[in-house]
Amino acid sequence: MSTPSILAQLDTAPRRRAQRTQLIDAAETAERQHAEARKALHSLNQELDRVRTRAQRADRYIALYPYSPERQQERADIGQELAALEPAQRHAAALTAATNVVRESARLELAWFDRPRSSAPGVSRAEVIQYHDAAVPASSYSVTRLWAGIRKPGEPWQSYDPDIVRRSRARSILAAWSSNPDNHLLRDAEGRLYIAGAGSRLEFVPNDIAPPATEGEALRAALAVYGYPTYDFEDCGMTSVIVPGDPRASEYHSCDGLYFQISSGEYACRPASAHDEPWGASVFNHGEYVDTLDASPDGSTLAEDCAHIARAIANYSLPVPAAR
Repeated sequence: MSTPSILAQLDTAPRRRAQRTQLIDAAETAERQHAEARKALHSLNQELDRVRTRAQRADRYIALYPYSPERQQERADIGQELAALEPAQRHAAALTAATNVVRESARLELAWFDRPRSSAPGVSRAEVIQYHDAAVPASSYSVTRLWAGIRKPGEPWQSYDPDIVRRSRARSILAAWSSNPDNHLLRDAEGRLYIAGAGSRLEFVPNDIAPPATEGEALRAALAVYGYPTYDFEDCGMTSVIVPGDPRASEYHSCDGLYFQISSGEYACRPASAHDEPWGASVFNHGEYVDTLDASPDGSTLAEDCAHIARAIANYSLPVPAAR
């Protein structure tokens, strides 16, 4: 049986060029933002080291001098400088950690997009198979879905933009579609999988490159700077990140007492590039809603959004855990 014709007939060249240009721009932007974040962090680290050295020197010798209001004021001023620099340095470190995840994710997305494609004879043919987990071996898949909708004869079907899903999710989706005998599962020589149904077509392209990082992983990197663990949570297709108020809490006890539940819209596990809404962070105590943290400013990047939420959690009325 041939690969579903609607997929084969798509005018994909212009779309692929546009997608590649978008990915290149995203990778360059992520690289630039990471470089800027590292430079700012380096500057803050140097300034913090200088002020700490001054504080240590003042503490060492202040008792050897007679009491002096000027000397006491100088030490108080140094303390105020430290009080401003230390949280600024921690925020910069969180931003740098998040930009690094976003940068690596953008690189992986571009590398996957540019992966070699076979042009061998017969590679465009697909055979009907029965679903089984072993037929879905790749670590992740890029999924494109088309549906008929309301269209005139000869008009192309509508399409969702490709989404990258991990192996467990791909197996779950394929198993759900395959459970209907009116849908057909096909596989071609390169391991691409297809679902052909009356009103829908799905294409699963295996990724032979590590999947890009998720938006939740960028958030996890920022929170780790403050010493907070994170745990993934899923309920009825909605995903979020749980941050226990007590950093010593295990995943099993993460919702005991005060905790934060964070998502972007209804998701927290999409590829970093798909992050299109600010993080929303709700505060709960033993499952009861308590508060909502302020969202990041409009126009914030994913990394800035992650650093903002990490700082907001650290500044909430909780003892701040030691940084890792």
